[in-house]
Amino acid sequence: MGRVGVKKIVSVTGSALLGGFLAGFLGLVAGANYGGNHAVDFKFNGQQGYEATGQLGAMIGFALGALFCSWFAARRSTDREK
Repeated sequence: MGRVGVKKIVSVTGSALLGGFLAGFLGLVAGANYGGNHAVDFKFNGQQGYEATGQLGAMIGFALGALFCSWFAARRSTDREK
């Protein structure tokens, strides 16, 4: 185990933020689409229908996108060091 460079930290953090925002936006659109058509009675966080499922989709999308992209960036930068 070596030292982690600043370049790797910036790369992983930037990838996590960018991937999280992109996946969060896609989750928002997909959740709102689903909620507007199929889950009109679903309630979450004081909202109902497409607003509630859109929020939930955005939260799940951001979390999964950030995790996947940070893992991918960390693995990719580790492979380059070898």
